[in-house]
Amino acid sequence: MNGIIDWFARNSVAANLMMVFIVVTGIIAVTSVKEEIFPEFELDRISIEVPYLGAAPEEVEAAVNIRIEEAIQGIDGIKQIQSTASEGRGTVMIELELRLTLAQNSRDLSFEYGINDVPFWRAEPVLAKLGETQVWTVENTTAWSHQIHLHGFFFLVLDENDEPVRLLEWKDTVDVPFKQTRRLLVRFDERPGTWIFHCHILDHAQGGLLSAVHLALPPGDFRNMSGH
Repeated sequence: MNGIIDWFARNSVAANLMMVFIVVTGIIAVTSVKEEIFPEFELDRISIEVPYLGAAPEEVEAAVNIRIEEAIQGIDGIKQIQSTASEGRGTVMIELELRLTLAQNSRDLSFEYGINDVPFWRAEPVLAKLGETQVWTVENTTAWSHQIHLHGFFFLVLDENDEPVRLLEWKDTVDVPFKQTRRLLVRFDERPGTWIFHCHILDHAQGGLLSAVHLALPPGDFRNMSGH
């Protein structure tokens, strides 16, 4: 090692050329490295894919896509349905909508919060699969702000162009001001089970503003939140 250092000390031109080579190589490396501040996502909604081997797109549309659309059309919390029929396969994309609502009981005049007009003790859970990315549209129709908190997972807040809001920040809680809407990109990467989401103002959560995500659970385990 000392011999190499001595040689470069006696041959300054070679040392300078080596320095230039290292600098140029470093610049090329820096400009060519792929940078990802956050994992690369397609802004997918819930995706339902059904194979129908050997069927033409028209047959897939009639036998698969239309039947799926009819089956889920009346489910609360669905904002948009997009379907595609291709050779041997039908795909239906679903985007969720969570409306934060407030209603008054006509009998005792009490108030109850809800998600899509349903309090947690009557609500069905949001269903998710492992590795799935969902986009939630959270609309606050009440006269109060709500701090929505998701247990177990993190999300990115999206702007009006479905791009993550800068500065980028993974969150588990977001403020939804009254009469406003927030769009959230939620990634369910692991940890199957039941995961609660609710308003962080406990009076609002106890009043009904609470629900759950059922992640990768058997169909027989699906039930509303009255048992929690």
